[in-house]
Amino acid sequence: MIYLDTNVYIYAFCKNVDNQEQKSISQKILKDAVIQKKLLVSELILYEFAFVAKKLKEEEKNIIENLRFLSKYKYPSPDISDTIINLLEKKSVFKDSFDVYHICFSNYYNSSELITFDSGFKKFKDFSITNIRVL
Repeated sequence: MIYLDTNVYIYAFCKNVDNQEQKSISQKILKDAVIQKKLLVSELILYEFAFVAKKLKEEEKNIIENLRFLSKYKYPSPDISDTIINLLEKKSVFKDSFDVYHICFSNYYNSSELITFDSGFKKFKDFSITNIRVL
């Protein structure tokens, strides 16, 4: 399984992005994951995507279409709250709580890779059993 951070979906789907190279990279990664039937999506990804896409002034119709598409690849939300709380405490990374969720979700489903444009994920490489690839 491959878990993509929200920013990859934003670049892949949204028109109002600032970097066309990142858009192309994101679209290829997403397409490959879908074709290989390896895409892993969390419920939190859907909410983050909707929030950021709306902030970018994307058309609501497009946001809904993309959410419906992504929801086809959504896996159930596991009970990982203890794991998240322990990591927040151990690393004192409260402002990164959403990133911690993504890592714990990805780890829970034994994802082979978590792909992001966010270099802040590097600080979690020693905790994550999932390979974190920062583009």
